[in-house]
Amino acid sequence: MEMTMRERKPYYREVAKRYRKAGKKEKGVILDEFVATVGLNRSYASTLLRTDGKVVYTRRGIRLKSDKETTDSLTPIIPVSAIVFNYEKLKI
Repeated sequence: MEMTMRERKPYYREVAKRYRKAGKKEKGVILDEFVATVGLNRSYASTLLRTDGKVVYTRRGIRLKSDKETTDSLTPIIPVSAIVFNYEKLKI
């Protein structure tokens, strides 16, 4: 039986905590349990558990949402990387 989105969110947050602390073998068992319970694709479920639900769909595939802290910490690096990698036009 598949769960609704409202039922799924609190469940995957709890499972995600266990998943991040687990070793490789335990992660496989947790992932199998999660996929059977929720009814999602296995690769999407592993992405969801690794990223704590911060997943966005784009035309190019799945992207991760970045929070303000991450964006602010990477902003000073962007102009330097443009010089190092010789980008002509880099959008900031």
